[in-house]
Amino acid sequence: MASPAAEIKPGKPPKAPKQLKPRKPGRRFSYWMLVMATALGVTAGVVYAVPIPGLTKVDAATTTPKTEQPPASKPAIPTTSDKRAQELDAREAQLKEQEAQVAALLKELTQPKDNTSDALRRVATMYESMPPFRAGPIMEALDVAVAASILRLMDDDNAAAIVTYMSKTRGAQVMTELAKAPTN
Repeated sequence: MASPAAEIKPGKPPKAPKQLKPRKPGRRFSYWMLVMATALGVTAGVVYAVPIPGLTKVDAATTTPKTEQPPASKPAIPTTSDKRAQELDAREAQLKEQEAQVAALLKELTQPKDNTSDALRRVATMYESMPPFRAGPIMEALDVAVAASILRLMDDDNAAAIVTYMSKTRGAQVMTELAKAPTN
């Protein structure tokens, strides 16, 4: 086995390890600085002094008196935030109403139609999954009304491919039945 020194080629110096660029302080650094500043009570260069009962003395002269609220007899002037809250409440009610309408429509669309049964849907799915050259002759043996109702449930391209593998007369009969409005 060759020694590791033999693997180094004499004309080329070995590659130096790649130097890593210094990282800029990113979000993680900023986040932790914010956490530490908040823990220390420093936010944007302002130090908050919160008196702790029992540990500090508070002068009555240094504390600011609380302002009294206006009497209830005066009518309150609606502020922009009150107007905004009313607008948001109205929009929320409108969205709930629209959501109920969408749910009703979705329920209506997902329910099977009255004129088609689940068994007929399964049969249509089976015929649709078959190759058209096999499904055409089998469907040709069916009653014209039944074949048309099955083809109505299928994709147009698949139904057309199946009809092409029927005889001309039977295909014409099925297509005539398809052109009629479906009965409920």
